[in-house]
Amino acid sequence: MSLLAGYDLIFEISNATLLKLIKANFKIQGTPANPPFEVNLPITEAGIKGMVHLIANDMKIKLHADDNATLTIIFSNTSISLTSPITITMSKLAGSIAIKAPLSIVNVGSSNKKSLGIDLTNATVQLTFTPAVVTAIMNQLGALNFAYNQLINAASSNLEKYIHNMGVINFPLGFDVKAGVDGSLTQFEKLEVHCIENQDPAKEVLGLFGIILAANHNSGNHAQKTTTAITGTHDIALSISPEIFRKVLLCPMMAKFLLPTEYSQDQTGTINKLPTPCGAAEGVKTQGVTITKMTDSFANGHIDLDVSCKKSGTCYTAKGSVHGELTLTASGSTIKPNITTEQPKIDVSIPWYCKLAAAIGIPFGLEITIILDTVMDSVMSDLADKMIKELFATGLPGFDTSKIPGVAFYDVKISQEGLTLLGSMNINLPDTAKQGIKIKGSVQTLISSKIGTGTVISCKNKTYSYEEFARLQKGTYSAKGTLMGEPLALKWSITAGSVSGFGVPMSTSIPVSLTGQQGTITIPSVETYLPFPLPGGTPVIKDIKIDYTISGDTIKLLNRTEDNNYFFWLEVEAKDPLNNKAKSEIQGMFEGDDVEVESGYYADEADCLDILNQKLKELSLMYNDPIIDLLPRDHPEPDQLLGLLYQIIQTGDPAADDIINRLHLFHGHSFFRALGSTNAVRIVSEKRLRDFGR
Repeated sequence: MSLLAGYDLIFEISNATLLKLIKANFKIQGTPANPPFEVNLPITEAGIKGMVHLIANDMKIKLHADDNATLTIIFSNTSISLTSPITITMSKLAGSIAIKAPLSIVNVGSSNKKSLGIDLTNATVQLTFTPAVVTAIMNQLGALNFAYNQLINAASSNLEKYIHNMGVINFPLGFDVKAGVDGSLTQFEKLEVHCIENQDPAKEVLGLFGIILAANHNSGNHAQKTTTAITGTHDIALSISPEIFRKVLLCPMMAKFLLPTEYSQDQTGTINKLPTPCGAAEGVKTQGVTITKMTDSFANGHIDLDVSCKKSGTCYTAKGSVHGELTLTASGSTIKPNITTEQPKIDVSIPWYCKLAAAIGIPFGLEITIILDTVMDSVMSDLADKMIKELFATGLPGFDTSKIPGVAFYDVKISQEGLTLLGSMNINLPDTAKQGIKIKGSVQTLISSKIGTGTVISCKNKTYSYEEFARLQKGTYSAKGTLMGEPLALKWSITAGSVSGFGVPMSTSIPVSLTGQQGTITIPSVETYLPFPLPGGTPVIKDIKIDYTISGDTIKLLNRTEDNNYFFWLEVEAKDPLNNKAKSEIQGMFEGDDVEVESGYYADEADCLDILNQKLKELSLMYNDPIIDLLPRDHPEPDQLLGLLYQIIQTGDPAADDIINRLHLFHGHSFFRALGSTNAVRIVSEKRLRDFGR
């Protein structure tokens, strides 16, 4: 097994992490493919028309030696509904969809900007049902003289076309690739994608095989890398060769340290001024000595660093060398170096005439040895404490983790083949759907007929005319299941009544079932609201009637105008073919009797309400409560109106009742819409919890 197989850098991603990348970025009909999820796929092939409701509950990926990947979507509780040439629904279907496609490096934005991608343009797609499902489908179709293979061929063909139309899926792993140009740890001269196959999925990896130096363009044979460098609980590995460590990391940092001025002006030229193996110079002077050689070599567990230098002068020529060992530790984005050095080795050569001088009391050799030893210690200490620490001050130099979001390293391995950082890639998966059902819909006015007129006296003792209207209204609601098989068996029921001051149901009727496709129900003893006498109105207990029609998952409700105004709670219970059950409720309001008053009346009421409100403001200031401001009549949002009502009630002042009564007529439908909102119930519930906590 080869760690790098002749490449400069390899970034490995485990099977499990690659699957997370796919779940986070692969979408089907805009739905993230993060199981469980569901999609509806049409069938329009060879005269066959219908719809597949697919519920995926798991997903796996298999990497192949030919650099293809097979993504398998496992489904259950799925249904196929045909409308032509036969009408039939087949439920409780289980099986899998296998999509095999090549992984590759693709362009993103420009020829130099690359990313990991999977090309679905010519993917092979295989739809498979479990044996039990095949038998069940054949039995159903056989009764209608329809061939099983016709259905499978049509469904598979449509599915394959749909997958092909997705084209290339990109993943957020961005890299720069510039052919013929020396790069860095995130800019490659050449970049390839290869899979390392294994019977054990935990040992399968996807590798980004990179060439950084243009001189190495033709190097590398990915077939030589047969096992992953990922070990333990890690799910990514970044390996670099000793050559890249030297030329991309160590030599530039030595040039920057030893020749800072030149390096700031010409990085490549300055590196060439270094001695071997970084440059071609015979030496570089620093702190009174000439460094003649700097070498590094990878060993098991550490990197050997050796520096040779020389110094000469009157009566001596001295050479020295220092050996150090570099180890690394990793934590998140931080790479910490540790270097230990041995005692410098010094060799001093003194001419005979200088030795003669020493014989008469001038000890050149000892003094020069001491001086050079001290200088060598200082040079190596600076190399260790400054250059090496600066080299790793911000992690792995030149490796921008923002190109690969969520990368963190926690372990370092050094061998003769290279340096490997081990870690993880944090991938935020999209939220998954929850099984259940939800009702959506609203009430609309169909016909508004004037049924009466009259007068009302405003708070300023002025008389204004009003008109009374009977409103025939229709409520249209649909039940939509989530992660539930089709067809759904739906049971509808309805309750009616009134709400308290803050939306909490009270005086509600018993639930009444709505069965069949249409009918009329009677709900006994419902507390309704009559707008008279103005402005506050009167509660009225009466039996009410509702007409309804049910078609599929949609129900339509019609009120009777003589039943006044009331809230209702429509509930649906759903059961799918696998007996999964769910329940949902929605609140609505029918307003069969409504009143509209001349606009001058509302202007008077606004003035009077403002006067009453001043007193409440004074109370608010007294008790350090928030100041209450009345809302204009232009259909305020329910939350705003609820906040106003809550503050008014909290004052406990007798005037509060009068204000609220007048708000009935002043805000009309907006008033009741606020009281019946779900936030009204929430506000009351939160208040009860706060009171209980006291």
